[in-house]
Amino acid sequence: MRTAVAGSSPARDRSGRLRQDGRSGGTRAPPQTSTTGCKSATRLAAMAHVGSSLPSDRRSAVPAPVAAPPEGDWAAQAADTIERVVGGVRDKTTGPALTVARGVVYGTFAAFVGLAVLVLATIGAVRALDNYLPDAVVGEEHTWAAHLIIGLVFVIAGGVLWTRRHGEAEDRRS
Repeated sequence: MRTAVAGSSPARDRSGRLRQDGRSGGTRAPPQTSTTGCKSATRLAAMAHVGSSLPSDRRSAVPAPVAAPPEGDWAAQAADTIERVVGGVRDKTTGPALTVARGVVYGTFAAFVGLAVLVLATIGAVRALDNYLPDAVVGEEHTWAAHLIIGLVFVIAGGVLWTRRHGEAEDRRS
């Protein structure tokens, strides 16, 4: 280990880093580096032993962290990890929820528009039939005949849909 002489360069530890205690000699070992990479944790660990009744060889009584020190800025890594985890959770939860919500909204809108189109088409069909039915066959007041014809169309369409209401699997069981 290099020892510092008064007026020379600052003292360095075994790995070549500057000592943090600012003293150039003595028997005190350099403070241990924190595995979290936090300088204040290193200083706090060193301060915990200043004036302690524990001999210097009992510093191992302080539990050593298990994790290896991370590369680079640990705060940025922690923020990146949190952002990545939150983004993954958001993609897995809000993505499908948004898809379902869009389906409900667009489906409801399509149902209302389809119902409005069906009502307007029915009204148009009744009026068209009322205009083009011959007076000689059904008389001058033949709105009832237009309603009857459109009603029959809806009854026939409903009957066809009613017979197809079950899937093929249910028809095979019967």
